[in-house]
Amino acid sequence: MRSLVAEGSIYGLSCYGDMLAFVVRGKGIVLADKKGTLIKTIPTVDNGSLAHIHLCKTKLFYTDYIKNYLYCLDLNGEKLWKSTFEEIKGPRNSCTDETGNIFVAATESNAVYVISADRRKFMKLLGQDDGMSEPKAIYFNQQNSELIVANKRGELFICSLQFQ
Repeated sequence: MRSLVAEGSIYGLSCYGDMLAFVVRGKGIVLADKKGTLIKTIPTVDNGSLAHIHLCKTKLFYTDYIKNYLYCLDLNGEKLWKSTFEEIKGPRNSCTDETGNIFVAATESNAVYVISADRRKFMKLLGQDDGMSEPKAIYFNQQNSELIVANKRGELFICSLQFQ
C-alpha cells in the first residue's frame, strides 16, 4: 500500500491510468501519480462549492454547484472552457464516456444531463419522470456502457446506454 499526504481535506477524487486528481480545500486541484509523487497543484477559486472532479485522458472537469458552471481544464490548469446551461441547476458530479460525452448530475434540477463533446448539444437524460431525485454522484462504466447514478437518499440507478 502506498500513501500520499495532502495538505488539507480532500473533497473529490478521480483517477485515469496512473494519474490521480483530487480537490484539496483551500489549495485547488492536485495532480499526482499513483506512486505518490506530486505533479502539480492547480489553484482554483474556492468558494466552497468545488468538491467534485473528473479526470479523463488530458482533461479535468469540475462543477461549481452554486454558480451552476461546468469547467474543463487541461492538465496544465489552463481553462479550455466554462459552460452554464439554463436547465442545469446544482451541478454536482460529472463523468465522460469513451466518445467524450459529458454526463452531469444536477441535484437542484432533479436530473441527469448529457452534453456532447463539442458542447453543441445537450439533453436531459433522466428526470423526475424516471424516478430521479437529487442526483449527486455519477459514474460511467465503459466496459458495458452503463451510467450509474446515486442520489442524496442513497438510491442507486443503473442505466444501460446505447449510442447511435
